Amino acid sequence: MNAIMGPTGCGKSSLLDLLADRKDRQGFEGEILLNGQIRTHNYKSHVGYVVQDDIVCGNLTVKENLMFSANVRLSTEYSTIEKSLDSSMARSVMECLHHLSRTGCTIVFSIHQPRYSIFKLFDTLFSLSAGRCTYHGPTDSVLNFFSSVGFSCEEHNNPAEFLLDVTQGDRQQPSTQQQNNIAFNEEHS
Repeated sequence: MNAIMGPTGCGKSSLLDLLADRKDRQGFEGEILLNGQIRTHNYKSHVGYVVQDDIVCGNLTVKENLMFSANVRLSTEYSTIEKSLDSSMARSVMECLHHLSRTGCTIVFSIHQPRYSIFKLFDTLFSLSAGRCTYHGPTDSVLNFFSSVGFSCEEHNNPAEFLLDVTQGDRQQPSTQQQNNIAFNEEHS
């Protein structure tokens, strides 16, 4: 499962729109490949896209919209997503998607601030800040990466919350003087 994370307005939805061919690519450079190949004309028949607002029909519940989408796009084995997307059921939906990703389906989604139990289900993470990639790689390496560039996550902090703090600028790298003060205090305590 591939998660795209970042603060509001960083470009998550725009990136997904481009990947799903739902946005005019005028002014953008680069190629979008599917399994290493240029996309074919029937690309959209292989891609499912669920938007954040009115999923399919505003008169249906989230559960009904998910069931409809699953029944249309997925095999019957995976068409039993019967949980709503309130916070208490989000993990169930994510576990279902995680299981589906293990069958060879690529799952890419945008998520703002998942709880830790959901965050640890991600295989890879693409972190954005102001339209720029701040990290792309295995989820289990993200904290080591940010630590190597001066941003350390506290022991009991949710890595997703930490990442959001860093990408929206709520965390500052320690200055050289602060680092020297910390080292001095550690040596003399």
